[in-house]
Amino acid sequence: MENDRKIYSFFTMEHKVVSHTLSKLGNVEIVFDSSIYAALLYFPYKIISLIKNPLNSFNFQFPSYRYLPSILLLLLFNKEYTISLWGSDYLKVNGFRYYILKFILKNAEKISIASIDTKEFLLANYKKLNNVVVCPYILPNLEMFYCPDKDKIIGKNKLNILLGTNGSSNQQFNVMLSAIEGLADGLLSERNVTFHFHLSYGTCFDVRRCVELFIAKSKFECILEESFLAGAELVKYRTEKDILVQIQKTDQLSAAMLEHLVSGTIVITGAWLPYKSLSNIGVYMKEIEKDNMVNTLIDKLTDTILDIENEKKISSANAKKVIAEYGEEQSLNRWKLFFTLKG
Repeated sequence: MENDRKIYSFFTMEHKVVSHTLSKLGNVEIVFDSSIYAALLYFPYKIISLIKNPLNSFNFQFPSYRYLPSILLLLLFNKEYTISLWGSDYLKVNGFRYYILKFILKNAEKISIASIDTKEFLLANYKKLNNVVVCPYILPNLEMFYCPDKDKIIGKNKLNILLGTNGSSNQQFNVMLSAIEGLADGLLSERNVTFHFHLSYGTCFDVRRCVELFIAKSKFECILEESFLAGAELVKYRTEKDILVQIQKTDQLSAAMLEHLVSGTIVITGAWLPYKSLSNIGVYMKEIEKDNMVNTLIDKLTDTILDIENEKKISSANAKKVIAEYGEEQSLNRWKLFFTLKG
């Protein structure tokens, strides 16, 4: 009976990793509409056409007020539905939208969320939820990023440092660039350091401007990549980096960071970010605190560069731990279990 169940997953925003995950399940059909009014009207119309079949069940990705008519319709017919949360945007909801989201979550059969930390945040902000499941999305080809011979690709006479993973202001480029300017010139020259920027999506004007100004006046080689990379190109880009500085203001669980961890990149991140699920499995990352971020990052980068060989050796052990926890087989099994409803 469970094999005959069809799950209809409703979207108002596209997300490639989410679509990839659902496509792997086989019995999930995506219902997508990005327009406000079509989502308010079309989704309920679609549900009416499906609701008569007792084997059909319903899932809503990245819930918003647009889903409310559909949710009310399902509750009227006593039908189960599940909710899947992305990122940490739900923590910023306030006013009337907070109460709509609270109503949607309260009546859901199950709620999926990507990490232990964000589950704890959710439970603190939306009381009396006892059906929240940690269920990270499947990262396409995560295993492909495993690179046991990283030094042979990069070479020991060169050091590649990637600053941030996209072009959003959330990445805190002002902090990272100030820290780079505070590093000793002699250290950077001796280690033949190149700074990399990957501004392929989400780039705001202020970020682009400050990065371009930094590159224009830098004494050291800087490479700006603006293409959206995928497949072998993305694997090559990740594996060619020695150090990643990833100090976003907020995050749920950065897919780009996980790929770098599998490739053996040394990761410097923020102690405030919700990565308990990684520390619980023994993943090694260097952390900075929120207080005095610039000077702390200068110290962390200096220590890492001076002890680069030892840091590489320690970080190389991360790959198998991350794959064991977030590889396709493990993640797929979580999603299959999540969509196994009571009936």
